[in-house]
Amino acid sequence: MEALANPDEGDEDFDAKEMEKELDAKMKEFEELMDRWPFLVNDVLLRRNPNNVQEWKKRAALWGQDDEKVAETYTKALSAIASCKATANFHRLYINFARFHEDGRTPGKAEAD
Repeated sequence: MEALANPDEGDEDFDAKEMEKELDAKMKEFEELMDRWPFLVNDVLLRRNPNNVQEWKKRAALWGQDDEKVAETYTKALSAIASCKATANFHRLYINFARFHEDGRTPGKAEAD
């Protein structure tokens, strides 16, 4: 009965709860965007110049301990970069990829002899 007598009071409480839920959802979206931010910037730079070896190395480093994504990144980099247009230290990409395999971070991926 009190809610009917004072409709503004219950309405404010409802609005505050609704706004809090909406704010929580927006904060979650923002945090997810900030987690993806380095990848998004790297994507833009690689689209602008797919032959930029340094950006490919940064991309591999962004994946950290996700070995499948690191291997995928190196493979994609080596197929995307045109060797005559590559920026400095193109050979380092091959060396880093070889070290990645040498460290055993891709078990079961080697070809059988």
